Amino acid sequence: MNSYFKSVFYFLLIIYAHLPIFGLGQSNCSEPTYATSAEDVEELYLNQEVTLDALLEYALRRNFTIYAAQQRVMEQSGLVLKVKSGQMPKLSIQSRYTEQDDSLDMNIYLPGDWTVSLQLSQPLFAGGRLLAQIRSQELIVEAFRYAYATEIASTIQTVTKEFYAVLQAEENIEVELENIALLQEQLISVTSLFDNGVVSKFDVLQAKVSLANAKPQLITAENSLRLALAQLKRSIGFRHDIDADGFHPKAKFIGPAELETLDYVSSSLLDLAYQQRPEIKEQEMYLASSKEGLKAAKSRRWPTLGLSGGYHLRRSYEAQDDSFENIVDGWTLGLTSSWNIWDGRETAGIIMQAKARVRQSEIQIEIVKQNIEVEVQTALSELESATELLNATEKTTELAIEALRLADERYAVGRATYLENLQARLALTQARNNKVRAKYRYLSAGADLDRAIAANLIEFF
Repeated sequence: MNSYFKSVFYFLLIIYAHLPIFGLGQSNCSEPTYATSAEDVEELYLNQEVTLDALLEYALRRNFTIYAAQQRVMEQSGLVLKVKSGQMPKLSIQSRYTEQDDSLDMNIYLPGDWTVSLQLSQPLFAGGRLLAQIRSQELIVEAFRYAYATEIASTIQTVTKEFYAVLQAEENIEVELENIALLQEQLISVTSLFDNGVVSKFDVLQAKVSLANAKPQLITAENSLRLALAQLKRSIGFRHDIDADGFHPKAKFIGPAELETLDYVSSSLLDLAYQQRPEIKEQEMYLASSKEGLKAAKSRRWPTLGLSGGYHLRRSYEAQDDSFENIVDGWTLGLTSSWNIWDGRETAGIIMQAKARVRQSEIQIEIVKQNIEVEVQTALSELESATELLNATEKTTELAIEALRLADERYAVGRATYLENLQARLALTQARNNKVRAKYRYLSAGADLDRAIAANLIEFF
C-alpha cells in the first residue's frame, strides 16, 4: 500500500484516540474570583471604623448566597450553549479495526478489517422548534439574572438590618452602663445619708440589691452584641478558616449621623415597586420563556429535514495480504426527513402541558405582585409606627431625666422614699432603652421599605 496513505491513516487514528484526553482540561467556566487569602480578610479585620457601605461592598464580593446565585446563572448560560448546538452542524470521526481468530468459522470480517469515516450532519428544518428552544433558554437565563439581583437586594437588606442590630446592641450596653453608674452613685449617696443618720440601713440594702440586679441586664446586652456580630459576619461572607477572629477588637461601627425623615405616598410606592422589583421581571421572563416553549411544542406537528454527508475510507476486500493495500474511499451526501403522522396524541399532550405552563406563569406574576403589595404596605405601616414611637420616646426620655432630678432632690431632703427614687431611675433606664429600640426599629423599617420598592439596589449601584 502507498506509504502516504498509511501515514495519513495512522495519524487520523492517533488523533481520534487522543481527542477525549485533549478535552479533559478544558472548561468554559472560569475560575471563581472568590478570594480566601488572609490579605482579603485583614482589610476588614484591621479596619477600626466599620461603615455600612464598607460592609455592603464586602458582602457583595464575599456572600455565599450571592455567589451561589451567580453560579446558577452560569449553569443556565451553559444550557444556552447546549441548546444552540442543536442547530449547528455536527462533525465526527468514526473508525473500526477488527481482527478475527482463524478458529472462528465466521466470514463476518476479513483479517485486519478497518473503516474510517468523517461524517457531517446539519438540521435544515424543524418547524421552528430549535429557534423557540434557544429563545426559551435565553429568557430563562435572563430570569436567573433577575433572581441574582433579588439575592443581592435581600443581602443588602439583611446586612443593613444586622448592622443596625449591632449598633442597637452597643447602645443598649451604653444604657445599661449608664444605669449601673446611676445606681452606683445612688448607693454612694444612700450610704452617705445612712452615715449621717438620715435614712435607715434598709435603704442601703435596697441600693445594693438594685445595683446587683442591674448587672445581669448588662451581661444580657453584651451577649446580644456577640450574637449580632456573629450574624453579621455570616451575612457578609466572613471566612472563619482564615487566621482572623472577626472584626478588630477596637472596631467602631459608624451609624448614621442623624435620622432622615422619610415621607412616602403608598400609591406611588406601589407603582415604583412594580417597576423596580426584580421578582416581577423574573416572572415575566419565565412567562416569555413558557410562550416560546409552547411554540416549540406546536412545532412537533411539522416534519423535520436534515442534511447528512461524509467521507469514508475502508480496506479493499480484494487485497488478501495487506489490509492497507488499495484503500477504497469515497463520499456520501443525502437528506433525511421525518414526520410523525400519528403519535398516539403525544404532541397534543405536550402542547396541553405547554399551555398550562403559560397560564401558571401568568398566575405567578399576579401572586408576586400581591406579595409585593403586602410587603410595601407592611413596610410603610411599620415605618409610620416607628416614627410615632421615636417621637414619643424622645419626649419620654426628657421627662424621665427631669423626674429623676426631682426625685434625687426630694430624696436628699427626706421628702421622698427610696422606692420612689428607685422607680425614677428604672423609668429613665426603660425610657432610654425604648428610645434605642424605637430608633433602630425606624432604621430597620426604612431598610425594609427600601427592599420592598427595590430602592436599595438603585441606591447602592
